[in-house]
Amino acid sequence: KVVVRAKLPDGIGTWPAIWMLGTNISETGGYWNNGINKVPWPLTGEIDIMEQFGSDKQTIHGTVHHAQESGGTSNTASTPVSTSTTEFHDYSIIWDEDEIQFLVDDELYYTYNPETKYPGIGKNINTWPFFEPQYLLLNIAMGGSLGGVIDTNFTESTMEVDYVRVYQPLTEADRDASLSALNVNGILVEGFESDKLNYEYEVEASVSRVPDVTFTKTIEDATVQIFEAPQIPGTTTIQVTAADGASRRSYSVEFTQADPVLGLNDESIKVYPNPTTDKIRIALTDGSIRENTNLRIVDIGGIEHEVNVQRGEFELIAEVSSLSPGVYFIKVNSRNFKTTRFIKR
Repeated sequence: KVVVRAKLPDGIGTWPAIWMLGTNISETGGYWNNGINKVPWPLTGEIDIMEQFGSDKQTIHGTVHHAQESGGTSNTASTPVSTSTTEFHDYSIIWDEDEIQFLVDDELYYTYNPETKYPGIGKNINTWPFFEPQYLLLNIAMGGSLGGVIDTNFTESTMEVDYVRVYQPLTEADRDASLSALNVNGILVEGFESDKLNYEYEVEASVSRVPDVTFTKTIEDATVQIFEAPQIPGTTTIQVTAADGASRRSYSVEFTQADPVLGLNDESIKVYPNPTTDKIRIALTDGSIRENTNLRIVDIGGIEHEVNVQRGEFELIAEVSSLSPGVYFIKVNSRNFKTTRFIKR
């Protein structure tokens, strides 16, 4: 696939083109002219991704030329682009082993296929020279057979090019930059799919370190790096790189803990957002936050942490950015003690 994003010149008589020629072309002074196996045009084949004629600035054309039909080829089509000179558009082709598709802004308007175009002749060297490499040209011609009469008031105009991008199909190695299995402590992750990249895994409340993660590569030649978080909560990332280095895929396993004690969370106390990274808000469902209400924050090892607390009319706001990532318990003393937990990322 070749994509050129461009805004075309607006002067009458300009003949802009985005096109391709075979690198096997024989031409004096040509960049590709090394004198080996060279052939003249049109035997090289020509793919005109975009042409716009001098007197019609609201239409663009896509065309192929080859030995079967060269200058006056019928292998062409056009499509209206009313804003071609005032806005950027994507002019592109998709070129594979059998056909060439022409598109504007990903909208297909013409397909050249020698098998359907020439019944009885089909695909041969004259109708399909497009098995050789081609090179890309971007230019503005003036006048001529397609540029037409140049406006006598013409002074200058510009073809602005945002980008030129060339894509190739994925190789088998690219597609296999993946895992075929993912295990936590020797147990296969339930519902593992090679195309699913994010997983969440809950461990027992007493576990404080990320468990061992192992995997199986889809192909042996791929390389794998693992970036492992040391403590829960934490995320282990497994990065798979294809054998040719052209493709990479990353899997993430996020570890969380189950509730430390069944029934410990008191539904009359609400904390949000949970998990959090900096602040956490604490409210009581009965609205009993009062002037003497205080709170304690304790980690799973029983160590109490001092944090700055702001007091609102119906909630307390605790600044917890200084805490290390982990699971913490909040104990609020209002009319009686209420306890719940939150996760600090």
